[in-house]
Amino acid sequence: MTISLKIGNTGEVIPVNDLNDQVTNTELINQLMANKMVPEVPGHAYRMIDKNNQPIVKTATLKDLGIKDGDEVTVVAKPQGALC
Repeated sequence: MTISLKIGNTGEVIPVNDLNDQVTNTELINQLMANKMVPEVPGHAYRMIDKNNQPIVKTATLKDLGIKDGDEVTVVAKPQGALC
């Protein structure tokens, strides 16, 4: 599947291709950081944002989160230790 990944802090949108829907949100963010596709923000951790504009705290597969081929997914850097 292919998704558009929007970096909430910058507004940049990047395509992510050949993505398995069994990847978890946490794994996806870790892969994006390892490949330097999202900028490192010292003292912050990235969170995926759901369709209601709320941070996703639990770890779940993209399929379980309802993310489908062609969807735009937003990630934002939040201060580490923040509840949201």
